[in-house]
Amino acid sequence: MVETTQVRIGHCCPDASGVDIYLNDDRAFDNVKFGNVSEYASLQPGEYEIAVVPKGEDRSKAVIDETLTLKQGQDYSVLATGFADDIQPLVLTDENGDVPQGKCHARFVHCSPDAPKLDVRTTDGQTLFENVGFRKASNYEPVDAGTYDLELCRAGTDEVVLELSDCQFEGGETCTVFGIDTASSLEAIITRDAGSPAAKGGGKRGRAY
Repeated sequence: MVETTQVRIGHCCPDASGVDIYLNDDRAFDNVKFGNVSEYASLQPGEYEIAVVPKGEDRSKAVIDETLTLKQGQDYSVLATGFADDIQPLVLTDENGDVPQGKCHARFVHCSPDAPKLDVRTTDGQTLFENVGFRKASNYEPVDAGTYDLELCRAGTDEVVLELSDCQFEGGETCTVFGIDTASSLEAIITRDAGSPAAKGGGKRGRAY
């Protein structure tokens, strides 16, 4: 049996309305709204035309139309990023392998088009991710399982641009922290990507929970 690949879609364009996602000529995701990250869809590995289309419009109206080669056994996140007049895809390879029970493998993805480079740290001074710019993702880092209060700071400074309370990093899981929206109204989404039964297939997601 051929091992599949998994793909999920994220809408990170702050001034764009809902979108439909086409894989080749088939509409695979309906009305994905800003700030949402879909669950994973299992696909056969191979080459796909991925089109992002304003909700309800014909595929010919695509604002993103890219060819992606999806490898066997690999997971991907495909994110629509930027303002509406400069939408571009950010394609990430997701490392959703086994994680020790006492650790959570976490990364930060910067999707705020006009925000500066950012650091992510705990309120007790532990830096988790450093100097991540727009349309960039940090490496995955092992974080001790637990609940944290986080701060997103202008890179290299103590200037806090967003505070996140009670962020849960569960042992044995992989998660992603997405910084989204504009610099003046910065938000965060934390997705649980893999590990526990609740996280399989794209997982639990929400705004800075």
